[in-house]
Amino acid sequence: MTALEDRRSSAEADGTATSSGLYTYDLAPTKREGRRWGAYNVFTLWANDVHSLGNYAFAIGLFALGLNVWGILAAFALASVLLFLLLTLSGFMGHKTGVPFPVMSRIAFGIKGAKIPAAVRGIVAIAWFGIQTYLASAVLSTLLVAMFPDLARLDTNSLLGQSTLGWITFLVLWAVQVVIVSYGMQMIRRYMAFAAPTTLLTMCALAVWMFVRAERVKSQKFSTNVP
Repeated sequence: MTALEDRRSSAEADGTATSSGLYTYDLAPTKREGRRWGAYNVFTLWANDVHSLGNYAFAIGLFALGLNVWGILAAFALASVLLFLLLTLSGFMGHKTGVPFPVMSRIAFGIKGAKIPAAVRGIVAIAWFGIQTYLASAVLSTLLVAMFPDLARLDTNSLLGQSTLGWITFLVLWAVQVVIVSYGMQMIRRYMAFAAPTTLLTMCALAVWMFVRAERVKSQKFSTNVP
């Protein structure tokens, strides 16, 4: 049960109405027994933030700049720790009081001014949503062409920087994410609980495969050079 349900019952008893601009289900504080996000859910949130196509693209850019593998791994390890600490710090007051960020912002910005940081976070989220979806559509398009070579004919033209196949995969991935988000935070929590370990296991499997393949190629090259 949330504080909103308590407030609704008291409002009905008093015959008073609550302003929807100040007090809604999403803005209502949550009691400790009503919280469903545990330590594992916080871990999956962090894992999904760290292991993303945007970060992988950034790593490729670091390779292009000339950084070595260990330098890139050190940079990512440091960034992951900082991200974890900042996420923990930003969520401390919310965890302690059960109040969401838009309501917490009213302390510094006031009731109307709190809409500004909330809007800024929303704009950043929309931009990041588009970037991640674009990168995912590029990966999916490449995978589909590799599996079904006939689809390559849909990947030759360009419309606003995307081919026909790119637009199809972009819109499909966009729709899938919108459907997940439309079911609310609990669906997002369940999805992240599944996606985070799947991503980690997949990346570990790919790393093992690349090491084995590189070692095999190295052995074959060495054997061909031996007289």
